[in-house]
Amino acid sequence: MDISALGQHATDTQKTKIFNQSNALQCQLDNWAQIQVLYMPVVAPICAREDACRSESTTAPESTTALKPENFQLWLPSQLDTHLPCNQKLHECEWELQYAQAHDALNDDSKFEKKHASKAKYNTAQDALTALAPLLAKVGWSDILCPLGGTDMRPMGDFIQGQSKGTHDIPWIWKTPGALQDNDKGLQDCTWWSGLASAQHFKRLADSEGSRAYANQQSALCEAMLEKFRQCWAIVPAVVAAELNDDGMLGMTDTDSMLTIEGPPPLAAED
Repeated sequence: MDISALGQHATDTQKTKIFNQSNALQCQLDNWAQIQVLYMPVVAPICAREDACRSESTTAPESTTALKPENFQLWLPSQLDTHLPCNQKLHECEWELQYAQAHDALNDDSKFEKKHASKAKYNTAQDALTALAPLLAKVGWSDILCPLGGTDMRPMGDFIQGQSKGTHDIPWIWKTPGALQDNDKGLQDCTWWSGLASAQHFKRLADSEGSRAYANQQSALCEAMLEKFRQCWAIVPAVVAAELNDDGMLGMTDTDSMLTIEGPPPLAAED
């Protein structure tokens, strides 16, 4: 159950369920913190300072400050200052985690369910990848996982202001690898099919333009060949006319009778 969805008129059963889930999550976070200092000792003094500050605030009069699981700071490698030491392997592990998280968030975004939660999840992962990329010499990833804008979270066939059916673009979230290969039924709604039909329409237009351009090119080549042959054969009637005898027949010699298209004429015999 989502705490944010718990309204003012929540039942006792709902409140009890949230309380039990919060306690269970806090126990897991405490275990995480104990194990984390074994692999990331630099986090220990940071957590100690946080605990001290929290203790001071909770002892103040009329203070209701308490650490909630949703506010727990995990101190992942991407959240540390760059000058603090951290194992490179941990950087790589978090990179794989955040990269997968970003794609999962985009997949949720493309289903248009809980847009705000998906956007926050994606932005968190994208920020972590931005911090880790220089440490791991990662390049090109931002061409796939771009910053997520408000107009990017829309169905594939929707237009934004100033666009028409002939000029609208497809949001980049639909162009990421795997966006259209998901078998989840959440993607198979009428909006998705409308967007897909629109995309196929533009593909058919592009194919038609390509075919027309190819046909025009071939036609131009044929016309150029025809003109070339016309120029080459233009002299033939004059040559033939010059070789006609008085009877109007083409004069032929014995050598001429031996000419064929199978090869060059025979060489004259030497004396």
